Order: sequence, then structure tokens, then C-alpha cells
Amino acid sequence: MLPVAVDGDLHLPRGVGLTTAGTPTWATRRTNAFIWRLTDLRETDVRGLLAEQTGLPAGIDWAAEVLVEQPGFQEVLVLRSGDVTVEMLRLLPALDASEN
Repeated sequence: MLPVAVDGDLHLPRGVGLTTAGTPTWATRRTNAFIWRLTDLRETDVRGLLAEQTGLPAGIDWAAEVLVEQPGFQEVLVLRSGDVTVEMLRLLPALDASEN
């Protein structure tokens, strides 16, 4: 559905939203949440966090891996040490505009 202008007012279908870039607001919110989570991880003591979550010593080595279920939509950043896997960040499928 397209926006409609009537007497100078812009009318949009429910859930589409409007940004100055012309993207749906729900897409902008999802992207912002993803970037904020990346920022949080960058500023976090990840080794300490992993030690808390797993009970393993903070000094062990972890290997980062991206699991790709559907490229660009369902991707998961995990950290592995031996047979222990911890999910750190998930790129979720885009929301359908009708979900907002």
C-alpha cells in the first residue's frame, strides 16, 4: 500500500510508519535494537559474562562463530569453548508490518 496525501495530510496504512529515509519505522527500531546490543557487547567484559553464565573459568578461550539459518535474516552469533556454546546475539527475521 502506498501513502496517500489528502488536503496536505499524509495518510499511511497501519504499521507502515514513516522515516525521513522512507523506510518503515519498525525496520528502523529493529536495526537500532540490534546495533545497541552490539554496542553493549563491545562495552561488556564478555569473558566475565561467559564465566557467570557457564560456570567455566574466565580465562579460557572462546571461538566466535556465526550460524546461518537463512542468510541475512536468521543468523546467530555464538561463542564456543569445547562442547559449550553460548548464544550472544541473534539477527531475527524482519517483522511483518501487520505485527505492529
